[in-house]
Amino acid sequence: MSVHEPTSKAELSAAQCGVLRYVSEDSLRYHFQSSTNVEKYHTVDLEMWDTSGACSCEHFDIRIRPLLERRAIRPHSEESKCKHIRRAEKILCYWTKKALAAKQKT
Repeated sequence: MSVHEPTSKAELSAAQCGVLRYVSEDSLRYHFQSSTNVEKYHTVDLEMWDTSGACSCEHFDIRIRPLLERRAIRPHSEESKCKHIRRAEKILCYWTKKALAAKQKT
């Protein structure tokens, strides 16, 4: 597990949205520091809901998860993602593009 301070453009963009720090277990699981309680982290698992993602934040648990379970909204729709899932996707996208660019250089 590694702790990241924002350094890349994607991470700095996330920091501007309120992400001060995040912890990455692997490329599909992240823990974002809460903007209201620095002792608390919200866990995002991008493997859940057919890789649409799930989050431990109240917004996801109270509003989004019940809609997904009732099939009132579809995974991968904008309505199925809280801000933490969107941030995790941005970070994953950044690191994926970075890895692809490095691979093309070799």
